[in-house]
Amino acid sequence: MNTTPEERLTRAALELAEEHGLDFLTVRRIATHAGINPGSVYYYFSSKVELIDTVVAAAATNYLYQIRSTLGATISHSGNSENLDGDFLIYKGLHFLGYSLRCQPNHQLLVEESVRRSLRMESKISRSILLCRPTVGELAQNEVANFLKRVADLSNISWRRPVNTIARTALASVEATIRRWHGDSDTAAAIYVLDEIIDYVLADSQPN
Repeated sequence: MNTTPEERLTRAALELAEEHGLDFLTVRRIATHAGINPGSVYYYFSSKVELIDTVVAAAATNYLYQIRSTLGATISHSGNSENLDGDFLIYKGLHFLGYSLRCQPNHQLLVEESVRRSLRMESKISRSILLCRPTVGELAQNEVANFLKRVADLSNISWRRPVNTIARTALASVEATIRRWHGDSDTAAAIYVLDEIIDYVLADSQPN
């Protein structure tokens, strides 16, 4: 499939950033990885900042898609009929989300690195993308909230607290658990914590 130079440069920068971090990126490294003459990069991007902004936007898009597709698959595989087991759907969905983030950590880690850099105001990179409203974190939270709403509709349950509040806490807890799992590779501990998170979510549900 033919790709434009802009797409090749963005993909190359994203691959390098996911493997080595944003600080590793230079125009020469990106161009070399993309198979493009470094001197021609500025024909396609006005600056390194613009190129990295594009990379961060791509990472954020991939991260949101990862969450949406994982939780969406949980619903679609359930048969999408009424009166399903809500506890089982939530258990399966949040565990699958944890495994998905564990198996493909780079999007999450790159977005988190970008947010930290922007919040520290070390540069102008990605501030407009990551700190606008809604933020990437808020969009990710909305994906989890939509999943919880859909589960409630399918299983005839309701939520005792605002579903966005539950989703925000659940997502932050899952992300923190997976971040630690990246570091210590303690699978048994991670599964135990994920189960505790799911119990916390289920405690906020009630039958209609």
